[in-house]
Amino acid sequence: MFKTLGIKCSLCGLTRSLVWFAHGNLTKSINSHRIGPAIFAFICLQVPYRIYALSIYPGKININVVRLNLSLAMLLAFAVLLNWLIYLGGLIL
Repeated sequence: MFKTLGIKCSLCGLTRSLVWFAHGNLTKSINSHRIGPAIFAFICLQVPYRIYALSIYPGKININVVRLNLSLAMLLAFAVLLNWLIYLGGLIL
């Protein structure tokens, strides 16, 4: 819907940013999506988090680890939204 209006969506360029970052090109990664490298790091941190969760199954995961993971996810979601609002602000002004 946004493309028909000529506006990028909040996640436009994110996949390309993740690919550039995985290839080691930080500049192109940031140019594709400013939050891309942070999201890449969050995704990479999910691997040890999930291994930890599976290793203690069926026990309980430390609540502080769960809160940290949730807080990081919410922070990234807020950063993506803020980045998009800044982009939209540049179009409006």
